[in-house]
Amino acid sequence: MHDPPALRDPILAGLALEDGDGPVLRIAGELARLTGAPLALLHARPAEPAALAARDPARAALERAAAPLRAAIPVTLHVRASPSPVRALHEAAEELGASLVVAGGGAGGVGERLLHAAPCAV
Repeated sequence: MHDPPALRDPILAGLALEDGDGPVLRIAGELARLTGAPLALLHARPAEPAALAARDPARAALERAAAPLRAAIPVTLHVRASPSPVRALHEAAEELGASLVVAGGGAGGVGERLLHAAPCAV
């Protein structure tokens, strides 16, 4: 049996930083591990604070989410201000050259809305 080819482009996982993020993290982490792709974790928040403090709570939450994954795969963290989580995921996927976006359904059907005009597989 041959190993699957490694992906060079990252897998982008959209996190709401809520209890429901577990399945997204598990799926994205497993896909990254199986394909050899790096993993990018993204949280979109409604508005950018005047100045991001060194102890940004969103970044700290992403760090906690990434910690158990980093032993097996490279993980980068991204916090983005955007009025729309879908727009933030689309923009980040384009900028990072993502091969795949993983996101939960979330309130307002984020997963379903991602399917429209996504720059990569969802």
